[in-house]
Amino acid sequence: IYFPLTMHSSVFASPTERSRIIMRLATAPIDALWLRIQPFAAATLGPLALRRYIEAARDLQRLGLPIVGEKTGTAGVALLAFGAIGGVESGITLGERFEINHLFKPPKPNDGGGFAPSPRVYLAAVGAFISRDKLQSLLAKPGMRTLLGCRDTTCCARGPVDTDRDPRRHFLIQRQGEINEISRRPEPVRAGQYLENFLRPATDRALRVAKVDPSFKATQERLEGWRLTLGAMNEVGPPASFALAPQGKRLQPHLQKNA
Repeated sequence: IYFPLTMHSSVFASPTERSRIIMRLATAPIDALWLRIQPFAAATLGPLALRRYIEAARDLQRLGLPIVGEKTGTAGVALLAFGAIGGVESGITLGERFEINHLFKPPKPNDGGGFAPSPRVYLAAVGAFISRDKLQSLLAKPGMRTLLGCRDTTCCARGPVDTDRDPRRHFLIQRQGEINEISRRPEPVRAGQYLENFLRPATDRALRVAKVDPSFKATQERLEGWRLTLGAMNEVGPPASFALAPQGKRLQPHLQKNA
């Protein structure tokens, strides 16, 4: 049985409030925590907010329960590497943000007339998403196809040419690869491997892309902020604890009405 722990980020960041929550949950009949922190958006998550999430999630590990970060998207990979959570959850090319207010707004039709948003293309090289139309324009510029196109032929058979052919499949394969790369490493070296194998090169690539397409400046600045903050955390030493990974199927408890 999993417990969807939904709270505002200000409450999540408060040691006093977390202590109260931990006391309440210590005797609860639950097997795992699924964190729903709002507002949360991976594409705009600042380094301070990322650090606070890591520190708060580590505090919740005192419960001895598996912890999953919901709607964490690309940031979830960093949270996993730094031991804050034991599992990530997100939509397929979507679902990288959690904002309760959006649940009370009626859906808007997409360009195709339906209500499901069109899939975006995941650029694993920089950990960002882009629309299909913008991707084609970007890849047409010198050096960008080699820098950003998918070169995993088990994912995109013809390499960069096929990057946007099936965005959902491409995303699933790339995200699973990122998680597997972290999970197969010993826990004490995961943070360092994430910094060296993904975040550092992704920041450098984003800088190159931003020089060609200024709209990527925000992505470059976000990654640079993560790199500096997480790098400083890693210099102190590996995490003292790591969140447990969830096991089995997810069963959400239902509230029982009083007779």
